Amino acid sequence: MLDLFRRARWIVLILLAVYLASFGAGFAAGRLKIADLGKIRASGIFAFNRDLDFRVPLLGPILQRYRTGGRQALIRSLTRGRAVSTMFTIFLNNWLVANGTQIVRAAVIVPLVLYPYGRFVQAVIFSQTRSGYQGWMIWLTEFGGYCMTLCGTLTILLWTLFFRRFRFPSRGRAAVSGLKIFAVFYGISAVFFFIGAYSEMMSLLGLVLR
Repeated sequence: MLDLFRRARWIVLILLAVYLASFGAGFAAGRLKIADLGKIRASGIFAFNRDLDFRVPLLGPILQRYRTGGRQALIRSLTRGRAVSTMFTIFLNNWLVANGTQIVRAAVIVPLVLYPYGRFVQAVIFSQTRSGYQGWMIWLTEFGGYCMTLCGTLTILLWTLFFRRFRFPSRGRAAVSGLKIFAVFYGISAVFFFIGAYSEMMSLLGLVLR
């Protein structure tokens, strides 16, 4: 198993570098007032990137249904002050639904072209929002969770397509090995999202109970 992690390390490192470079540039642009958040939100590419997941045939309606149901469940839990229910609703929405969109984007490949743009915009918004300890904790856990899922999905895809380049004897062996890495990374993403769900629950309940 250790050998598989060694083979996957460059996929992880490259994706991590792209994320940090995009987020860092957006955060700096936001802090220095170089990027205009109003203009970004009014642009066509912002709307396209925001709604891209819901344009996927068959998957789009399912995601929309789960997102609507998840929001309603979250509102019910918040208004009733149910901490555990709120936390698990946030966790499942992030780990299953939002993670599902990341898997689709990575599997299709083309939408990943917009990945740096999405991280740039996220950083601009984050830089212009008052965020304390909990805000940074939520960002860090979501970053870790989504990054693990993307790395796992890309590992399966790239290993299967270029199995010889990654020193696998066959395409099938590469696919099975990729699934093993994906399972581990997806499990790690659950830990990140669980911690993030707790932090977000504490933040949201704090606002509701004030």
